[in-house]
Amino acid sequence: MAKVRHTVSPAAPWKRAASLSLSVAALLTLGGAIALVTTGFAVGVRSIVDPEAAAWLDQWLPATGGITPRDLKTVAQLRAELTKGNQRMGEIVPLGRQWLVATVRQQQPNCTAGPQCWPIVQLRAYQAPNPEPQGDRPLAYRLTTTLDLEGPPESLVLAPLVKAGVATSGSTDPLPLMAVQGLKGGPAGGGWLTVSGQLPRSNQQLRYGVIVHLNISRLGRPGHLSVQGQWSSPKDRSPVWESITGNREPELIVDQSATDAPDLAIYRAIPSGFAPDPVSLEPIVLTEPLLRSTDLTDLAQYQEALKLVKLELWSPALSKLQPLRDRLVNRSLVWDDRVQAQYDALRYHADLARVRADSPQKDIPSQILADLGDSRWQRALDRFAQASLGDQTTVVRWLRSAEGEKLERQVNLVLQFAPNQASVMFWKATTLAARQGRPAAIAWYRSQPGQSVEWDQRIDRWLAQVATVPR
Repeated sequence: MAKVRHTVSPAAPWKRAASLSLSVAALLTLGGAIALVTTGFAVGVRSIVDPEAAAWLDQWLPATGGITPRDLKTVAQLRAELTKGNQRMGEIVPLGRQWLVATVRQQQPNCTAGPQCWPIVQLRAYQAPNPEPQGDRPLAYRLTTTLDLEGPPESLVLAPLVKAGVATSGSTDPLPLMAVQGLKGGPAGGGWLTVSGQLPRSNQQLRYGVIVHLNISRLGRPGHLSVQGQWSSPKDRSPVWESITGNREPELIVDQSATDAPDLAIYRAIPSGFAPDPVSLEPIVLTEPLLRSTDLTDLAQYQEALKLVKLELWSPALSKLQPLRDRLVNRSLVWDDRVQAQYDALRYHADLARVRADSPQKDIPSQILADLGDSRWQRALDRFAQASLGDQTTVVRWLRSAEGEKLERQVNLVLQFAPNQASVMFWKATTLAARQGRPAAIAWYRSQPGQSVEWDQRIDRWLAQVATVPR
């Protein structure tokens, strides 16, 4: 029987090409899927870490809720729509060409006359999808976000006066918000406003309020309103944006000084990680220990500076911190941006105290107090010695106030660092005589070592004069 030979014919060229094409296509599909998953994961992570970083995707995504002509209204139409019953639209703050923020006022129960009956209870942000002028036709806007508002509690508003010892703490009841204004010069990426009110107290008019931020994404998609903080100013001053740290973005400064001595609350804008509003305000806390050093000498010098800061001894604190900063500023793991911001805020306070002491004051007692506010002990002593009896009496009565009590704490601390500084000892004895009487002052002074006969006699004569000032 003849053997049958089986042979395998080679595949036709067109079949080989088709098979190769299918393999390449499969590989490309698999690679594309892997790349898509990887890219999606990276974008997801990036959007969590930096919510604004993926804003470029907006151009490929449909806008939330299509805009119809019914959604767009002129300012006059918006005002008519909101004015009903015990509610009405109040002031409008424009933010650029495309955005505006409107206040909503609501009449309070059992209040019929006067502006105090209509506090601001809500903000509304509106966007003009087409901000280009259309002939004589007014711009049309759509509502994008709202924010209900409540004023700060009375206790927060009075806190600077309580700190200065000139008022008692207030209640937890919120105070009404009556006015709105834009805060120019703030960080980019939206608009900043303050909604405020005023509280009469003795011979002062305190201004208070809340800070509001309107976040606007890079492509102008719907914004987000958020309250960023509450504030109070006994000197009736609104917050301002000002660069004090030298960074690219400015800081927000609230003047909460209850006396002529500077006392500021300073905030910086930092990333929040919150997608609707990726910016938040962080207070620069002057007394918070932030230095991350293992050097005990550095830490001791830093702690001494913070002790001086707590008693508002701005210039002595800066003198302690300046050489430490010069030595550590290039070591970013030790002297980071938060410590630098703390240093800059301290320097800002010290500059204000210096300018006040260098500036002409309305009278001799005010000039002496300005010198004391900048820790110019000897110059204040020289002015005091040359002052008239009436001016000396004014200073002694000031020493008996809450501010005089603070001065006593200040000189106590300074004497810890410079025990035999004669001019500081003079003010220590004077505050004791003014507050506790001459015997207490003499007993303290004579217990101090190394005092000269001349100073002993000088102090004794002066303390006798202090004792004659009526209480």
